[in-house]
Amino acid sequence: MKKEQLESRQTRCYMDVFHFVNQVPPSGSGSGIFMNIIPSDVDNLKTEKYQLYDDIVSFSYSKSLSSPAGTFQCKILATRDYSKLISPGDWVQIYLTTSKDKKHKRVIGNVDRISLEEFINEDGMREIYFSISGRDFGKIFQDTTIWFNPYTLDQYKAVILNKINKPGGPPNVLIKNIIDLFLNDAESVADCSTSMNYWYIGDRFAQELGQSGHPQFADLIDMSDFSVEQPGFKAIPVLNVQGNVWSVLKGISNEVINTMFTELYENKDTGELLPKLYFGVRPYCFRSFTSEIIPTIQYFLDLPSAVVDAKEIIGASIGLNDHDRLNMFFLRLQEQPYYKSQEAKVFYTQGIDLDSIKRSGLRLFSRNIDYGIIQGGTVDSELYSEYMRLVSTWYKANHLLENGTFTILGNPEIRVGRRLVINNSKMYPNRQYLIESYTDSWSFGDVWRQQVEVTRGITLENESEKYAYQSQAGLFNVSQVSKIDNRASKDLLPDTAYSSDAVKNVVI
Repeated sequence: MKKEQLESRQTRCYMDVFHFVNQVPPSGSGSGIFMNIIPSDVDNLKTEKYQLYDDIVSFSYSKSLSSPAGTFQCKILATRDYSKLISPGDWVQIYLTTSKDKKHKRVIGNVDRISLEEFINEDGMREIYFSISGRDFGKIFQDTTIWFNPYTLDQYKAVILNKINKPGGPPNVLIKNIIDLFLNDAESVADCSTSMNYWYIGDRFAQELGQSGHPQFADLIDMSDFSVEQPGFKAIPVLNVQGNVWSVLKGISNEVINTMFTELYENKDTGELLPKLYFGVRPYCFRSFTSEIIPTIQYFLDLPSAVVDAKEIIGASIGLNDHDRLNMFFLRLQEQPYYKSQEAKVFYTQGIDLDSIKRSGLRLFSRNIDYGIIQGGTVDSELYSEYMRLVSTWYKANHLLENGTFTILGNPEIRVGRRLVINNSKMYPNRQYLIESYTDSWSFGDVWRQQVEVTRGITLENESEKYAYQSQAGLFNVSQVSKIDNRASKDLLPDTAYSSDAVKNVVI
């Protein structure tokens, strides 16, 4: 890539800070040690908005499907005392620009730390700057702890049992109920964590997101994915639930077949990027797969896409990995020993590839599942069998699906859970990948770069999904890119490899 092409994409970073004016510890409105900030405490929720631009010299943001919260860091010149404008717990929105200074929101986040840092550079000059670090809105799931006061439970036992201690249902229903219980104030139990985990936001920040008053952050999160009911039933004794909210949600999400993550989405009515909790069946299947038991299959090609042109690829490392090979699948119902259920029969008919084991040894995929039991405690053998069919379909071809990293010029469409579509590439023709994680990197005077980790790489030819090795161009198309003299390596290849003139000029 020519140098001038990169320089023409120089970018800027903007940060909007919504600073809580009152940094004094609140006196509280509860009794004893249970002190809350409630909407009536307007002094504690008052915020001021500060727009930072000129002094920001670097920014990075990393986001992954494996964690609810991405992490960000900004380096700011110490031209003023920024500790008076930014404090831990403040909300921020961070933007990067592309051509014509067009702003693209990358982060809705919350500050974890602000620090003044200094060092002596290579020229012997002492540099001083502020470092701002934090996490995106997934922080509310990580930092909110579920807790019940063991010393007062007897007093409230009847209330708890009647209100919240017997939720049950499919994962989409349970997750919604848990969020309503522990991140909203619609339901609460005195002297329990359900009356404390509000995450109310300041007035100015609410206005920026099209809200009025002092809403809870959970009220802003789009949860439309949870309106589609899934099969299976699970009962949860809430008093036995402990840990942070995210660990609880993951524990009831039926991870064997589902995926759940946080990311920004575009509101089609306003064009605003807003927070969303994504949930649904893992979109790993080709469209040739159908299921009557699980009707909400989302195919890989159903995912929204981020299109990257070949000229925007700065670097890449893409390939196949034998460590990913699996050839035996076993799902164990958590509430049933395998010898008392249908597991053994289903396992031997669907979950084992003897030919692959003969070549590559046993590669086991074993998981516990919670939703193979129907209400009443009996095994739903049809549902269990469908879980096995899904899992084996997804993962049996792992070693044939490309994975790796692309380093590209900043693309605002890059988000976890989307497809990365490569256009106009001779090396990666018709390739599509699942975006597992990405890192935005920017420094003053340079371009916005992204390192994108991808998996599930396939080709799309004539609207049909294929494994890369099945494509017309082969696994890697190294033709017509650049020429090398391959005579030194001729002895390493069979004579038939040189029967075509096209092969004599191998290109990379």
